Amino acid sequence: MTARLPFIAAASLVVWLTGCADTSARPSPTTTPTTEATVLPSNLTPLNPEPVPAPADPSLLPTTVAHDAASDPAVERAVSAEAERSGVDASAVRVTGYAVVTWSDGSLGCPQPGMAYTQALVPGRQLVLTVDGQQRSYHAAASGDFFYCATPQPPRDSQAANPDA
Repeated sequence: MTARLPFIAAASLVVWLTGCADTSARPSPTTTPTTEATVLPSNLTPLNPEPVPAPADPSLLPTTVAHDAASDPAVERAVSAEAERSGVDASAVRVTGYAVVTWSDGSLGCPQPGMAYTQALVPGRQLVLTVDGQQRSYHAAASGDFFYCATPQPPRDSQAANPDA
């Protein structure tokens, strides 16, 4: 009996502390966290669908293409990535804009909520790919690979991004 006494005392303390805790900030055991993926039959709409990016604002995109842009390996990789992302053959992806730009900060013109970025000018490039009439903006640092940006921000030197503006 004496060997069980410390265990009983510890268990009683845990029960007492749990009863005194503020539970208002915790979800109830029956609440399902919103970050959990919901698997539904195919005929139902998911409760938390993936956000659909808005089409890129054409005024933020370059409208000219350097003659050697299509032969740039980074551009070729971006075309392949967009073809895969869009579910089309790479031949259906057209390069419709390319510019050497200066980004205002380390987000490279594609800031994400909750992230902090270097507050310095960053030399880079902006690429526009068109699939089925829809323009897609791809951003890169000067020597890096391009990445898709669903919500592009204009580069610091917007004249360089859109010389016709």
